[in-house]
Amino acid sequence: MRHGPSGTGTKRKLKPKHKATETLRLQKRSIIRIKNHDLLCCARALVTAQARLEQPRDFENIRRGRKRQTELAEQLHANAGVEFGACGYEELKKFQDYFTYYEIILVDAERSYAATSFNPGSGKPKLILLYDQEHYDTITSPTGFYGTSYVCDHCLKGYNDEGKHACKKNKEFCRACRQHKCQDFDHAQANKLKATPPCHLCRRHFFGEQCFEKHLVMDNQGKNNLEQSICKTVQRCKLCFKLESGLDKIKRHKCGHTFCPSCLFYVEIATHRCYVLPPMKKKSKNKRARLEEEEEDLEPELSENEDEEEEEEEITVFFDIEAMQLASNHEVIYWFVKPKKMMNPWFLKVRNASWNFWNTWRNLPRMTPKK
Repeated sequence: MRHGPSGTGTKRKLKPKHKATETLRLQKRSIIRIKNHDLLCCARALVTAQARLEQPRDFENIRRGRKRQTELAEQLHANAGVEFGACGYEELKKFQDYFTYYEIILVDAERSYAATSFNPGSGKPKLILLYDQEHYDTITSPTGFYGTSYVCDHCLKGYNDEGKHACKKNKEFCRACRQHKCQDFDHAQANKLKATPPCHLCRRHFFGEQCFEKHLVMDNQGKNNLEQSICKTVQRCKLCFKLESGLDKIKRHKCGHTFCPSCLFYVEIATHRCYVLPPMKKKSKNKRARLEEEEEDLEPELSENEDEEEEEEEITVFFDIEAMQLASNHEVIYWFVKPKKMMNPWFLKVRNASWNFWNTWRNLPRMTPKK
């Protein structure tokens, strides 16, 4: 069961995994940070978003969190009939009933920045809130926040290429010919009909003759373009019927193959085996740091005498334990030990319960590993 957010205005202490989100809030110009010491962060974020749209004379006082922001937030709670305290979905619904000329949208950072609209499809000006670590902030630009060129008004997802976003929530967008306001698609939706007329070139089905003709000559942006038409850029494989979008993906397609996100290659699914790649070393933005790194790479290697004086390298050891539970206690039976730079692991059998691995490890480098 998924629980809705409940913001109290007092943020929890940052954890290492939350560092990226906090950095996002600090660096994004599309976010107005709400700084408060009370329980009005949700109302403060709403009145700040409203003031940004209406641009009153005291907007800067509201944006900076001064006394005027506090007065408007308290007034909003009173007018909407919401008690002072933590604000979740139920409180946001009451705020939405009060804001009849606006649409409240909540972006939840704890759900991978999923967006929820409390008045979907209204087409009204949007009051966008960011929920993160039991705190609300104001988002001024959804495209700036998501870092995309466009944001769909229906599913609230960002995308970069106009016309290539196939939104399932947009009832005016035909998923067959990829055009807006397709009459055949509207007729099929009203009568609950499926796409039936097929195309032998792209092996897809359409909702009627006009829908079929449009996909032959029009591109994703609704322009006449035979070279980039929907029929040439969106096709199904004649063998596996997998749908591919884009000329490059259509030419690359092989049945039973896919793009591996780990090794970044187009591989065969049945035989491909790979592991997570080690993180790539980031290049320093500081010119002086880059020059120092290059000088270190050019330094001559140490001689044998100098190498002996260097301290011994730390040894990284990986191990696994096989244990048995006797009398509610786990007793170790076998140890499997493998230093990082050795191919074969050591197999150690525990002879008695008082055996100490760390004392034995001192003599392990002199032992010959068993195959």
